Amino acid sequence: MLNPDAAAKTITFVGEVMQGTLSNPIDGPNKLSIKSSQVPQAGKLVADLQFPAVDGDTIYQYNTTIKAYDIHTLEFGEWGGGEPNLAVGEAVFVRKADKSDWKRTFSVN
Repeated sequence: MLNPDAAAKTITFVGEVMQGTLSNPIDGPNKLSIKSSQVPQAGKLVADLQFPAVDGDTIYQYNTTIKAYDIHTLEFGEWGGGEPNLAVGEAVFVRKADKSDWKRTFSVN
């Protein structure tokens, strides 16, 4: 969709929330892919969203304020630039040091 105006537009998508054991394969090693949590939650990438991070992983998160990417690289167990904090449905570019799946178990009461 092309936005003909300079003003930002909000686009809302609706659908069913996926439940059960979810697996989101991540390309690797060192391939770039776009990923988002399959679970509709906001939070820190590893601490809250259970991303399978290993040393050497790099996350490119778009910063709308500066209109550029914040780069977060995991080295020696620490995130350079801080652990990425994702909004619900926010996608990031991921460069994994290994090939793994982003697994979550989720249910709605």
